[in-house]
Amino acid sequence: HRRLGVLMTEMVCRIGKERKEVRSRIEQLIALHRVTAEISQGTELQHILETVTKTVVDTMKQKASSIRLLSASGKELMIYSAHSFSPQYMDLRPIPLAESDLDREVLNSDRPVYVEDMTSDPRVRDPDSARKEGVVSALCAPMLFEGKPEGVLRVFSEKKHVFDWFEWQLLRS
Repeated sequence: HRRLGVLMTEMVCRIGKERKEVRSRIEQLIALHRVTAEISQGTELQHILETVTKTVVDTMKQKASSIRLLSASGKELMIYSAHSFSPQYMDLRPIPLAESDLDREVLNSDRPVYVEDMTSDPRVRDPDSARKEGVVSALCAPMLFEGKPEGVLRVFSEKKHVFDWFEWQLLRS
């Protein structure tokens, strides 16, 4: 009888966890729909970018998010939106692509790039800023328009985090 009780408890816990996971995925899809609606309504670009960074943080339950877009010359990435970062982060100067291995990798890819630890990964240009902001893992996705890279969307965790398949797909969209 005791073993049956343990098995029943495990099943109930598993069902509860699966329900929570489904609810989380539904929230993520609703958030994606909300962003898509903003874009299709012709909302101002800056408002859309701010909505994206906030939605990514809230939906994925992560520490912070940022969007950097390519300059007109295509040689620098400039911060356009960030959510849950300090004002000092927002004041960062443009990043020359020649100095950022990570951003070049992201922009030359059609999929997100994972960084396990922003404070120690050699592709990260400024690990001290990551440390000061309290971010560790990151998932960085190219922002494409008509198949051409226009910028980088990043989501950051406050501790080491392995982003799951659904989070990768959500950031890609």
